[in-house]
Amino acid sequence: MRALVTGATGFIGSHIVDTLLARKYDVRVLLRRTSSLEWLKDLPVEFVYGDIFSTDALRQAVTGWTTSIIRPVSRKPNRRNLPPGER
Repeated sequence: MRALVTGATGFIGSHIVDTLLARKYDVRVLLRRTSSLEWLKDLPVEFVYGDIFSTDALRQAVTGWTTSIIRPVSRKPNRRNLPPGER
């Protein structure tokens, strides 16, 4: 089995990678070149560099893969997009 993981350089994502590897998955991760590889550097994973907002990077990341785990990125809401009573 194969899995693509986004957010793999973070705390939760790195644990997802560990679990998948323990279950004998081939793992590919999509990450930015500026991301820390602290939790991934010694693991048998394939790196695809890019951004989840880039169609080309996503296309490259999923090419040839049938199983994917996409972990969305958490972001703080932009206060300007909130209704006036919630700003």
